[in-house]
Amino acid sequence: MHPFGFCLVLSLLLLPLGCRPLLPAERPQARDLVPATFQLYPAMPAAVADQPWWQDFASPELDQLIDQALCHNPDLQQLWARLRQSRALARSAAAAHWPELTADASAAHNRGRSGAVAGSESVQRWESFALALLSSYELDLWGRVSAQSRVGELGAQAAAEDVYAGQLTLTAQVCLAWLDVQAAARLPLARQQVTLGRQRLELLVQRFGRGQASGIDIADQQQRLAADEAELARLGEALHQARLELALLVGTAAPLPLPAAPADLPDLPALPPLGLPADLLARRPDVRAAGLRLRAADWQVSAAQAQRLPAVRLTAGLSANSTALAELLDGWLANLAASVSGPLLDGGRRRAEVERSRAQVAEQLAAYRQTVLRAVQEVELALTQEQQRGRIVTALQAQLTQQQRLCLQQRERYLAGTAGYLELLAAEQARLALAQQLLQARREVLAARVALQRALAGQPLRPPSGATAEVLAQSRQNHAMTGQ
Repeated sequence: MHPFGFCLVLSLLLLPLGCRPLLPAERPQARDLVPATFQLYPAMPAAVADQPWWQDFASPELDQLIDQALCHNPDLQQLWARLRQSRALARSAAAAHWPELTADASAAHNRGRSGAVAGSESVQRWESFALALLSSYELDLWGRVSAQSRVGELGAQAAAEDVYAGQLTLTAQVCLAWLDVQAAARLPLARQQVTLGRQRLELLVQRFGRGQASGIDIADQQQRLAADEAELARLGEALHQARLELALLVGTAAPLPLPAAPADLPDLPALPPLGLPADLLARRPDVRAAGLRLRAADWQVSAAQAQRLPAVRLTAGLSANSTALAELLDGWLANLAASVSGPLLDGGRRRAEVERSRAQVAEQLAAYRQTVLRAVQEVELALTQEQQRGRIVTALQAQLTQQQRLCLQQRERYLAGTAGYLELLAAEQARLALAQQLLQARREVLAARVALQRALAGQPLRPPSGATAEVLAQSRQNHAMTGQ
């Protein structure tokens, strides 16, 4: 072997011994971003529930709607498709760990003329065959291939967490729309309110003809009746909109049919175990996805830094050429080559790519911090809303109880002849108005509970199948180990 070739081969063999992969820097634990406990409630141990949280509402109709939405919702189907894309990209990036082998085969039929004898020509025909195999492989000296593969893997895990977050959001949206439909129990009360208002207006008109009422009384009642009719129309519109929203969430076009009889709102279930704010780092899929994208950005910096260093590529080939098919396999030519390539002048393109990757890390770090802080604030806000709205429900319930007693007293006075029918109608209208306010307040409390369950995100949904489940499990295991 030529001395120069021997030195080149020896240097290529010894070069990997002095190379070290470029790994991302370690980051501090993210648990320092969250408070030790929630403000309104003491820490309660978080437990994995035996059933989905929406089953606490004890509604088979709601269970069926959520199952249908998880199967047919278009937005969720888009997230599943993006997950499949991310997993395909991850496999494509991991394929660079293996050598690439290509094959090339060709055959040609040739024809020519020759004049061996003066004044005569002969036609010659021959066939040629060629077969070649070529393999190429890049030595991952600086960890560029491993870093890009890790970026693809973390991207697939983040996409899986996006699917889980989409499921949480979807179930909360279905619950809220279902509560709006259940709140249609206000419609019969509103119709009664309008009916009593019309009766009261007729009585005032009759009393005005006898000189026992003024025009101001009639105008005031007309204004109240118009307001009640407008509220009735608004409730009907809200009900139709809720039905359309439910249909969109479950993936159908026609509005869902109403139940035969309007059902009352469910009772507020017991408060779920909250755990500690730091538990949200492991439970919330958006927090896990943000942490995964932050780690992927760190690995992208390593890949960009390795791109500025020399790369060693090995190529190997087998080729054979023959004019006879029988001789094709007897004339193989093998070659093995190694090449070293590195950037000399690129106008600062690779350095700019490193700077861009570092800026992406800063962006993802800020996004991760924002996601963690938002997760804690969403729990705190939902707790506050449920507490304050619960007080409103208690106050309205007390008012309604007193008004019901007043209606009984007014009815007894009317039957005894000591009070007029107008006073009884006014008391009944006040009762109906309070009953509607109470129903709406109960709906708001239940909406706050839905928001709390979504913010806690401690309830497993329908588990995905196959490799997707493995991706989710690996993602949560990584978060448990790193605290991100």
